[in-house]
Amino acid sequence: MRRPLLPAVGATVLALAMLLALTACSGDAPRTPTVASVNFDPTVELRVTDAEDLTLTFPTTSTDVSVGSVLLITNDGRDDHRITGTVGTTPVFDTGTMQPGNTTTIVISKDGDLVIRDMPTGRDVHLAVVPKPVS
Repeated sequence: MRRPLLPAVGATVLALAMLLALTACSGDAPRTPTVASVNFDPTVELRVTDAEDLTLTFPTTSTDVSVGSVLLITNDGRDDHRITGTVGTTPVFDTGTMQPGNTTTIVISKDGDLVIRDMPTGRDVHLAVVPKPVS
Protein backbone atom coordinates (compact mmCIF):
# COMPACT_ATOMS: atom_id res chain seq x y z
CA MET A 1 0.00 0.00 0.00
CA ARG A 2 1.23 3.36 -0.89
CA ARG A 3 1.50 6.14 1.72
CA PRO A 4 -0.17 9.47 0.92
CA LEU A 5 2.27 12.08 -0.32
CA LEU A 6 0.64 15.07 1.40
CA PRO A 7 1.49 14.13 5.04
CA ALA A 8 5.12 13.47 4.12
CA VAL A 9 5.45 16.83 2.35
CA GLY A 10 3.73 18.58 5.27
CA ALA A 11 6.16 17.02 7.76
CA THR A 12 9.13 18.08 5.63
CA VAL A 13 7.87 21.65 5.32
CA LEU A 14 7.23 21.81 9.09
CA ALA A 15 10.76 20.53 9.82
CA LEU A 16 12.30 23.10 7.45
CA ALA A 17 10.24 25.91 9.03
CA MET A 18 11.43 24.93 12.50
CA LEU A 19 15.03 24.78 11.32
CA LEU A 20 14.71 28.21 9.72
CA ALA A 21 13.21 29.65 12.92
CA LEU A 22 16.07 28.26 15.01
CA THR A 23 18.66 29.61 12.58
CA ALA A 24 17.06 33.07 12.61
CA CYS A 25 17.26 33.22 16.41
CA SER A 26 20.97 32.54 16.54
CA GLY A 27 23.81 34.92 15.84
CA ASP A 28 25.90 37.69 17.38
CA ALA A 29 23.43 40.57 17.03
CA PRO A 30 22.16 42.12 20.28
CA ARG A 31 18.72 40.85 21.17
CA THR A 32 17.53 43.88 23.10
CA PRO A 33 17.83 47.59 22.46
CA THR A 34 20.78 49.26 24.10
CA VAL A 35 20.32 51.97 26.72
CA ALA A 36 22.09 55.31 26.40
CA SER A 37 24.67 55.98 29.08
CA VAL A 38 24.09 58.89 31.43
CA ASN A 39 26.81 60.77 33.29
CA PHE A 40 25.70 61.88 36.76
CA ASP A 41 29.11 63.17 37.84
CA PRO A 42 28.44 66.51 39.55
CA THR A 43 29.30 69.71 37.71
CA VAL A 44 28.73 71.77 40.85
CA GLU A 45 28.31 70.87 44.54
CA LEU A 46 26.50 72.51 47.45
CA ARG A 47 27.26 71.43 51.00
CA VAL A 48 24.66 72.86 53.36
CA THR A 49 25.68 73.58 56.94
CA ASP A 50 23.55 75.02 59.74
CA ALA A 51 25.13 78.50 59.85
CA GLU A 52 27.72 79.33 57.17
CA ASP A 53 26.89 81.02 53.87
CA LEU A 54 25.78 78.71 51.10
CA THR A 55 28.78 78.16 48.83
CA LEU A 56 28.99 76.35 45.53
CA THR A 57 32.10 74.35 44.67
CA PHE A 58 33.14 73.12 41.26
CA PRO A 59 35.04 69.79 41.05
CA THR A 60 36.93 71.03 37.97
CA THR A 61 38.50 74.39 37.21
CA SER A 62 35.56 75.31 34.99
CA THR A 63 32.71 77.29 36.51
CA ASP A 64 30.59 77.07 33.35
CA VAL A 65 27.23 75.55 34.13
CA SER A 66 24.81 74.76 31.34
CA VAL A 67 21.36 73.24 31.20
CA GLY A 68 21.73 69.51 31.84
CA SER A 69 24.52 69.99 34.39
CA VAL A 70 24.39 67.99 37.61
CA LEU A 71 24.15 69.66 41.04
CA LEU A 72 25.00 67.52 44.08
CA ILE A 73 23.49 68.77 47.35
CA THR A 74 24.64 67.40 50.72
CA ASN A 75 23.26 68.27 54.15
CA ASP A 76 26.43 68.60 56.24
CA GLY A 77 24.56 70.20 59.13
CA ARG A 78 22.91 68.80 62.26
CA ASP A 79 19.47 70.18 61.38
CA ASP A 80 17.02 69.31 58.62
CA HIS A 81 17.23 71.50 55.51
CA ARG A 82 14.99 71.94 52.47
CA ILE A 83 16.68 73.34 49.36
CA THR A 84 14.72 74.90 46.50
CA GLY A 85 15.80 76.33 43.17
CA THR A 86 14.00 78.98 41.12
CA VAL A 87 14.73 80.86 37.93
CA GLY A 88 12.77 84.11 38.10
CA THR A 89 9.39 83.02 39.42
CA THR A 90 9.63 79.50 37.96
CA PRO A 91 10.31 76.71 40.49
CA VAL A 92 13.00 74.39 39.12
CA PHE A 93 13.55 71.93 41.98
CA ASP A 94 12.66 71.20 45.61
CA THR A 95 14.65 68.61 47.55
CA GLY A 96 12.03 68.17 50.22
CA THR A 97 13.31 67.71 53.76
CA MET A 98 16.92 66.59 53.82
CA GLN A 99 18.04 65.07 57.10
CA PRO A 100 21.66 65.38 58.27
CA GLY A 101 23.93 63.33 56.02
CA ASN A 102 21.41 63.11 53.15
CA THR A 103 22.50 63.85 49.59
CA THR A 104 20.50 64.39 46.44
CA THR A 105 21.35 64.84 42.79
CA ILE A 106 19.63 67.52 40.70
CA VAL A 107 19.83 67.87 36.92
CA ILE A 108 19.55 71.59 36.13
CA SER A 109 16.75 71.97 33.60
CA LYS A 110 16.38 75.71 32.99
CA ASP A 111 18.81 78.44 32.02
CA GLY A 112 18.99 81.84 33.71
CA ASP A 113 19.84 83.12 37.20
CA LEU A 114 19.21 80.05 39.38
CA VAL A 115 18.53 81.07 42.98
CA ILE A 116 19.26 78.17 45.34
CA ARG A 117 17.64 78.76 48.75
CA ASP A 118 17.77 76.95 52.09
CA MET A 119 14.13 77.36 53.12
CA PRO A 120 14.52 77.00 56.92
CA THR A 121 17.21 79.69 57.14
CA GLY A 122 16.43 81.90 54.12
CA ARG A 123 20.06 81.77 52.97
CA ASP A 124 20.60 81.68 49.23
CA VAL A 125 23.22 81.53 46.53
CA HIS A 126 22.99 82.42 42.83
CA LEU A 127 24.21 80.30 39.93
CA ALA A 128 24.33 81.48 36.32
CA VAL A 129 23.06 78.73 34.02
CA VAL A 130 23.58 79.11 30.28
CA PRO A 131 21.70 77.29 27.51
CA LYS A 132 23.12 73.92 26.53
CA PRO A 133 25.67 74.34 23.71
CA VAL A 134 24.70 72.91 20.36
CA SER A 135 26.83 69.88 19.54
